[in-house]
Amino acid sequence: MPPISNLPLHLVDYVIFNEGEGVAEARRRKADLLELRAAGERSFVAHNVLKSAAAIEREALSE
Repeated sequence: MPPISNLPLHLVDYVIFNEGEGVAEARRRKADLLELRAAGERSFVAHNVLKSAAAIEREALSE
């Protein structure tokens, strides 16, 4: 699997930080992107950091 670019993450962050319409959808997509990136990561530490970031985004959805 080719590595996932940072650009999609920056784009969803733009939506989230501007608190416009679609923040919930942006958080869901960001969590999905982070999990995809974690799946392709060989480093144990990087894998766990990305999985944790995805969990934080999903947790923010329930607030």
